[in-house]
Amino acid sequence: MTAYNHLKNETSPYLKQHAQDPIDWYPWGEEALQKARDEDKPIFLSIGYSTCHWCHVMQKETFLNEEVAKQLNETMVAIKVDREERPDIDQLYMQACQVMTGQGGWPMSLFLLPDERPFYAGLYYPPYAKRGVPGFIDVVSQLSHVYNEQRVNVIQTASNLTARLKETIDHSTKASVSSKHYNQANTRLLEEMDQVYGGFSDAPKFPMTQNISFLLRLGNEEPVYKTLDAMANGGIYDHLGGGFSRYSVDQRWHVPHFEKMLNDQALLIIAYVEAFSKSGRESYKQIATDTYTYVTNTLEAKGGFYSAEDADSEGVEGAFYVWDKREIEELLREDSALFCEAYHVTEEGVLDHKNVLAFLETDIDDLGEQFSITKQECLTRLKQAKKRLFEVREKRIRPHMDTKIKTAWNAQMVAAIALYARVIEDDAINHAIDQFHFIENTLVTDGRVRSVYTDGKASGHGILEDYASMLWAANELFETTGDTFYKERARYYATQAVELFYDEEGGFYYYGSDQPPLFMRTKDDFDGATPSANSMIIRELARHSTWSEDQAFEQEIDASLKRFAKVADRVPHAAPHLLVAAMHMERSQQLYIVADESDPLYQSVKRGFYPFVQMRRVDEASELPLAYQTAVTEKPTYLLCEHGSCKLPTSSYEAVLAQLT
Repeated sequence: MTAYNHLKNETSPYLKQHAQDPIDWYPWGEEALQKARDEDKPIFLSIGYSTCHWCHVMQKETFLNEEVAKQLNETMVAIKVDREERPDIDQLYMQACQVMTGQGGWPMSLFLLPDERPFYAGLYYPPYAKRGVPGFIDVVSQLSHVYNEQRVNVIQTASNLTARLKETIDHSTKASVSSKHYNQANTRLLEEMDQVYGGFSDAPKFPMTQNISFLLRLGNEEPVYKTLDAMANGGIYDHLGGGFSRYSVDQRWHVPHFEKMLNDQALLIIAYVEAFSKSGRESYKQIATDTYTYVTNTLEAKGGFYSAEDADSEGVEGAFYVWDKREIEELLREDSALFCEAYHVTEEGVLDHKNVLAFLETDIDDLGEQFSITKQECLTRLKQAKKRLFEVREKRIRPHMDTKIKTAWNAQMVAAIALYARVIEDDAINHAIDQFHFIENTLVTDGRVRSVYTDGKASGHGILEDYASMLWAANELFETTGDTFYKERARYYATQAVELFYDEEGGFYYYGSDQPPLFMRTKDDFDGATPSANSMIIRELARHSTWSEDQAFEQEIDASLKRFAKVADRVPHAAPHLLVAAMHMERSQQLYIVADESDPLYQSVKRGFYPFVQMRRVDEASELPLAYQTAVTEKPTYLLCEHGSCKLPTSSYEAVLAQLT
């Protein structure tokens, strides 16, 4: 029987995957850190997650290698961290890795002093040097030698790095984020946009939903629609089962990195719902609906949602999703030629002679003409063909499921479902409400948010992203339902976030004052593939503040916008979600409607794209804030407010609609 290391009793799926490695892994904690101090050994810190393809590769090639294990066990203390279980550790050391190497990703490999300060970093290492990448055995040998023979230099390297990290969080300025930053960000995003295939980079391509959200709010729709269309038609979107892969490895969105992550589904549902509400395009509504269906069919647990599906199945990346042309021909028979033409299926394929289904540059009218059928018949036959392939694919071995339930990602999905319910499907709100209460009942204990739920146990101190996401969910539920319970819950999470994470000089630390300290506290300022935690908390505080009669948290919002103004000056296009927060503070309006649900203004604002209008419908004036009750004498009555003052109440639908931002 294979022996276990110190990960044997861990609940994290990722740590469990490494519990029988020959490396004597420890989880992050005092036992491992004290061992490094007592034995005066450097720490090798490996960070990854259970659905990470290259993490699997490094385990198979390097961490299961007996020679690697022998050397590492003798010279260092090895610590494994699941980035989704300890995002605070991941965020801090990712910043260090990026400062040292200019890049980041997973698996992340760092070498630390016993006091936790890093002195060397990298990503994937094979056991032996190949294709210009140094071998892990050589790296460990050299760093062990340097640590023992050139200690002064190693300590100086760690000290210099720590100083550089501290510099990255000093953004103090008297100016604040303003409209000039919106214009600069818009210009830079358009300069970086792929004018042919959409998106905001060459390969690899991430959806970058915060860019989409920002541009929509500026009224710059065309680059948004180009990107959303390209993603929906590309292989990054699962044309059979719905849902999106994390990113595309090529410029055309054709070949994805196949893992599907919960937070990406949430953010993309929001993006397509907003685009539908802005444009009225049914295709966006369908993509949002199919992605939501994928989440409920595949990622939903008995309570909450699982974190992700792996890219690999049967040890091969993408095996669950790809197709051989001959297989499709045998399954679809007379419809195979039509389907292969529509979805770019060829003998050569695009991935090891296999095909990733993609509806690229396909015109249904041209396709119908080519096969001498009507457009409707073409659509019907393609739909039937996809159903047949889906049924066959469901019999394949599915990718590994990461069954962690993460607070932040679940709360973001609640926010997405609440928005989906408001714009597209009213009944979905019950699903959002149920999941919100599941999170509160399961992952909020002793008044504090926990980070993850695995094997029936909530654990981990909530980080800034967790509190920001819970505030986001509560805000969205309040705006969809009008139930003040969710406004009260929003106030609770906002208050907690300020208490635990706020820096009096502005901005929010990534981990809270209630948890064991790391070697330093940092603030994330740039949006990455997803919005930063600081931009999320500032935006959601802004949404709550403008709904509040006491304009709560305005001081913290203002100080934070000033704190990050230098970021907006230097690279405005790297902080679009922060800019959306600033735009909300400038442009938000509060609309009170005293009318029943069929009221035309209520329905127009509810279904339409009014991102800065916060609306609450009530049946009677007595349900309004006390200060507004006497202003209402009839139904319908509309009361529009902004910046703390309200216009005269009116019953004119057209007059109010013309004033909305």
